Amino acid sequence: MQKSIRHKIVYHLLFLIAFGYFFIDLGLDQTITEPPQGIHQWRQSDGASMARIFGEEGNSIFKPKIFNQFGDDGSAGGEFPLFYFLAGKAYSVVGYNPVILRFILFLPLIIGLLAMLDSLILYFENKLFATISMFLFLCSPTFMNYAVSTLPDAAAFGMALIGSSLLIKYHKSPSNGYLIFSSVAFIIAGLTKISMLLPLFALIGACVFTKALHEKNLKSLFKVLLFLLITLIPIIVWYQYISWYNELHQTPYFATSIRPIWQLDGEAISRIWTRIIEFWLPIIFTKWFAGVTISAVIMVLLLIKSAKKEIVLTNLFLLLGSITYGLLFFINLEDHDYYFIPFFFLILGFIVQALKSLETRLKDDRIKYISILILAIVSWQTSNAAVEKSQSSYQGWFYDLDLSESLYDIEVFLEDNNIPKSSKFVVPQDESSNISLFFLNRAGYTKLSGLYNEEDLDPLIDNGVDYALVLDTSFYSVTFLKYHITDTIGYHHELGIYKVGHSKWWKPEVEGLSE
Repeated sequence: MQKSIRHKIVYHLLFLIAFGYFFIDLGLDQTITEPPQGIHQWRQSDGASMARIFGEEGNSIFKPKIFNQFGDDGSAGGEFPLFYFLAGKAYSVVGYNPVILRFILFLPLIIGLLAMLDSLILYFENKLFATISMFLFLCSPTFMNYAVSTLPDAAAFGMALIGSSLLIKYHKSPSNGYLIFSSVAFIIAGLTKISMLLPLFALIGACVFTKALHEKNLKSLFKVLLFLLITLIPIIVWYQYISWYNELHQTPYFATSIRPIWQLDGEAISRIWTRIIEFWLPIIFTKWFAGVTISAVIMVLLLIKSAKKEIVLTNLFLLLGSITYGLLFFINLEDHDYYFIPFFFLILGFIVQALKSLETRLKDDRIKYISILILAIVSWQTSNAAVEKSQSSYQGWFYDLDLSESLYDIEVFLEDNNIPKSSKFVVPQDESSNISLFFLNRAGYTKLSGLYNEEDLDPLIDNGVDYALVLDTSFYSVTFLKYHITDTIGYHHELGIYKVGHSKWWKPEVEGLSE
């Protein structure tokens, strides 16, 4: 028993060393210290805004808010904001630090990876195959970029791995404890990102298919189906609640429904498909990672007869689930690379099945260790390819997509100029929902709020806007505000901050923004 525990510790440490080196080589040790930046800074700022407001206002986890005053007071939500709520509570104790949110979102992923590695160690006779399996499927620049993102996808992925690991252990050694904690993990995963329920349905599908063939297992089958029902109920309730919540506060911003392929015409489908193939896949799949994935699929097909029934069925259901997911959220795949993360469950499944079939076929220990050495070299090359691709994309030109680095320390400028936290800002040039408002750490409105013309400013000022932030102090940008600027607060780098008031022709009885 002690020897088995020591072996587990050794292989877990081996994985952590490889992962840690990969993590640092990718520059994620620097990324984890930064505020929302790079690709999808817009969406990152939405969640980060929720976290800051949870910390400063102490609002309930069931009443999430963002800085943009969509609807009434910024009340808006999508996925269950558990991790943002936890970050907010941490902020209220130790103060704001971007590391806190990123670490809270990273922690479930690393725990999930170790939990799944623990299950694979029991699955493989040679434990090095387990370690290599877990490392290989991570070697995508896209997956690792979101490992420390302020988006919750990787955290939800980690919770799904935890739930899967516990469900696998329940299958081997039935215990209500495994089932209960697996349900909790999957509930958190599904509440955070409903797409992360793919392995739940795959494992349950494989279990039902095998148990239904044996009448003596009907009681156990009923328990598993009850487990599925209990897991899904709170997830369904939340999405019904948040839809009502957004409607109550007149906030249509967060999408809480599917965006399926059948809503598109042929031309749109072709456009999105072309973008996926020509733009996203070369970033997600380096040549080495694509080679690993394709090789795993070929080995799965060639050695399927020697594979265990459970993993074959699980991967089959994962494949069907992945196709279904792709069809249901096809529109989102055009511009959102993080929507590809759920497909990594299937990639992991194929790699595990391929290496297990290979291990079963290799009887000679010398050939087995030569194979492991080759796999280790492939892992090294695949991780290096991911680093190079990340440096040219996520750490390269994607990083330049930031709205403005000048915003990073603007809150200090506001404090130095005695601009209160309760003040509201308008940012006419910000086409996002919360980027500038997040760095200002103040509520307000952006162009996305409906700020398109000069006459749109007065209704916002009537709603409490005190200041304007101009991201580009060119002539046109300032003249857009010329009838509303009452004082110039100052300039921070290339940013201009102005006190604003009503224009001379404002009539209070005129309400609403221009259409």
